[in-house]
Amino acid sequence: MTEPIRRPVSQLRAGDLIALDDEGTALVVCAVSQPLGASRRVELAEASTGRPVPWVRLDLHEAVLTLPGRARWVVATDAQGHAEQLVAGDDFQASAGDGRSYAWWPVEVDPLSRPGWEELRRGPRRDEASAA
Repeated sequence: MTEPIRRPVSQLRAGDLIALDDEGTALVVCAVSQPLGASRRVELAEASTGRPVPWVRLDLHEAVLTLPGRARWVVATDAQGHAEQLVAGDDFQASAGDGRSYAWWPVEVDPLSRPGWEELRRGPRRDEASAA
């Protein structure tokens, strides 16, 4: 996918990068509750920070802008060894001078996971040198 296109919410899959409007924030679709139906829900995260976006409610028949790029796992580890896992897009921006190290993993889509129907999971580890 090279250009942004409009797609209905019913066609979204885990791992898609979307925006709610033309100038909107890029979001990652982290999980989809079921394959079809009016009660289908999606979980979203902000692509540049990896933080969850709990306040967006998408109607099944709404159209969203699908953006180019891929979702990925970002693991931020602080000086004490505490790790935080985030799902983010290619434009994830690490805070400069925050004392954390970052590692990236590609995502895989698990179509039969529980409790969600489809959600992201970590794939094999990606070497930081090859990611740069």
